[in-house]
Amino acid sequence: DKHKAVHHGPKVSLAAVTANLITAGLGVGILSLPWAMAGASLFPSVVTIIVVMALNVATVMILVEAAERYQAFDLGALLRHLPGTWSPLVQTVCNVMTGASVFLCLTGILVVIADA
Repeated sequence: DKHKAVHHGPKVSLAAVTANLITAGLGVGILSLPWAMAGASLFPSVVTIIVVMALNVATVMILVEAAERYQAFDLGALLRHLPGTWSPLVQTVCNVMTGASVFLCLTGILVVIADA
């Protein structure tokens, strides 16, 4: 079949992709969750966690579908497909903010570890 896509390179299992998406969605916030929920009762804490997890799932699924459609597998490259003349600037700003966010998350992990 000449319309069949040919994939070259390493294969990734569904379990590995799922683990990566969950890790990306939760981030360092999962480490501070017990401290954040310590002052609340059980019911509001569970409801808050469920709502935030549902929002994470919805956001990740939108990104996964858009990445598949445009074959752009990082957020900056995906933003490059926005219509209009601003897309290169938006891509650059996103890449810079992603780098800053990664730095701050790693700093947050060090703070959480130091406080433990």
